[in-house]
Amino acid sequence: MIPSEEAVKIALRTQQILAEETGVTNVIDPLAGSYYVEALTDRMEEEANAYIRKLDEMGGMVAAIEKDYPQMEIADAAYAYQQQIDRDEKVIIGINKYPAGRPELEFVLKIDPELERMQIERTQKFRDSRDKAGLQAAMDELRRRCEGPPCWETMSCRR
Repeated sequence: MIPSEEAVKIALRTQQILAEETGVTNVIDPLAGSYYVEALTDRMEEEANAYIRKLDEMGGMVAAIEKDYPQMEIADAAYAYQQQIDRDEKVIIGINKYPAGRPELEFVLKIDPELERMQIERTQKFRDSRDKAGLQAAMDELRRRCEGPPCWETMSCRR
């Protein structure tokens, strides 16, 4: 049985991703004595421990969060990652390496203007007819619960 074009493309993309993201093509025998895998694991462990030490020096994770440290790290990492992609330093298979081209759109959903107008009227009519006092009470209760302590601290989750 001959594989379909889609199956061949998936197999090819899998090989390309493995080659690009693991660096497996950069060594003669990546699993020889597991040196390559062990070296990658050791490096990841060292970097993780260094990061944990940095958080400990800041006073722990809660203190780091209060200083917005993790949020800034995530934002900086996302920015650097996108910059690497834009400069072709980071490979995204099918995007900036081995691009597949844009798929043809089978259809584009177009909303009939009259149908849109009718739906807007229907939504407005619903909003106008609902119990405004009940809605306000429910919103106030939701706001109260969101602003207070988490329900697992007060054991009030089932109220």
